[in-house]
Amino acid sequence: MNVKRLRIENGWSQEHLSKISGVSVRTIQRVENGHSSSLETRSALAAVFELDSSIIASGQTLDKESQKWKKQPLLVRLAYWGVKSRESLIRVELIAAFFGLATWIIGPDTLATPSLFIIAYGVSLSIRHADSKGLW
Repeated sequence: MNVKRLRIENGWSQEHLSKISGVSVRTIQRVENGHSSSLETRSALAAVFELDSSIIASGQTLDKESQKWKKQPLLVRLAYWGVKSRESLIRVELIAAFFGLATWIIGPDTLATPSLFIIAYGVSLSIRHADSKGLW
């Protein structure tokens, strides 16, 4: 679950959420920005939102219920089909770049090398797009 979306849906400021959860404002900002959080923090936030603590995600997830998401063109929404988090896209980008480098070192005349680098670049562009549009 996206803590920021839950907070906004309830009409709360970060300061109000901090007061009722006992979690510092800075920690709430970190959680909303996708940084990892302790079990204690997730439990406190989950209690405030009346959710199970396992539902509160650590990491930036796509908020596919937001108005920003719904305003995206169909092609963009299709491009993120199956994508749940920024972390998963970064993982795909790094794997593609690593194997691109490996195939370049092993045999630079293979077609896989440029294809893997193009995939890594495309994924990095999609991450940048989602960052710039505030989709996480």
